[in-house]
Amino acid sequence: MRYPHWGGGYWTDVSATGSDTPEPWCEKRGRIINMPKLVAMLRVKDGQLFLNDWLANMVPLVDEIVAVDNGSVDGTFETLSRHPMVVSVDRTFGFDEGRDKTLLYARARARCPDWLLWLDVDETFENAVTRERLDLIMNTPRLTRIFFRRFHFIDDQNFNISPRWLWRTSSYDRVLWREAPTGYFENVPFNNGLVQGIPGPARIDHLRLRHTGYVDPGEVEKKIRIYREVDLSLEHIYQQMKFYGAIPARWRERDEAPVRVEVMSLFLDGIFSIKLMLRFIRRITAQASAVIDSFFSGNGSKK
Repeated sequence: MRYPHWGGGYWTDVSATGSDTPEPWCEKRGRIINMPKLVAMLRVKDGQLFLNDWLANMVPLVDEIVAVDNGSVDGTFETLSRHPMVVSVDRTFGFDEGRDKTLLYARARARCPDWLLWLDVDETFENAVTRERLDLIMNTPRLTRIFFRRFHFIDDQNFNISPRWLWRTSSYDRVLWREAPTGYFENVPFNNGLVQGIPGPARIDHLRLRHTGYVDPGEVEKKIRIYREVDLSLEHIYQQMKFYGAIPARWRERDEAPVRVEVMSLFLDGIFSIKLMLRFIRRITAQASAVIDSFFSGNGSKK
């Protein structure tokens, strides 16, 4: 039998017992036909400036949202608590990304997702991203991770194409992943990165993310103050957030200028390829240097 799924589509019972009684989601031995369950995860502190846009962007794309509010005082926690798509909101205090992401992952897993998405509150998908398009991706056999690229905005209409920021933009640094029991986040308080431990094939995708967290100078200063309390050694990185020497490029939605959008994506792929090649060369050079040092130190000890 088929049973309606809250996001559209149907859950089909394919249990080994042959029973047509729907089981609790976490214990299911069936699957969603063309409609995997997608849960979005959000860790946020004082994100009210961006939150309504983020929620409006996520609602058509995901089935549920789980959140951790890290001590907001601007109404963020209250907005999340009232929203019907947000099924879990925890509050924490004191800056610790590893703790909060681990807690959030546990809350997300309790919702029994097929796929998970992690975005910050100032990151939203371009208009071309629809649930149908994500379903096509998520229903790809054996695929476990899809990486997306962020474009860093300097105002409401333009993103930064200065050389430093083109280099950064070229990376695919956000991921949609198929849930696996081996998945985890590093228990590191700051800059703990993306989800780890997800096995299987991955791919990159040209669907774009808007990152608007550097548009408002007041928000940038607020972030820098928080980050300084955690790690003073990264001051040179914090100063880059102020976009000194920014070069604006007009953002176009994919349906407005499909060729231009794709050419820019391919150009950034070229930069990303150079970045990967340089990383490979550095790794090989470091390994060769270690072998040479070991050889000469070994010969020296024999003398």
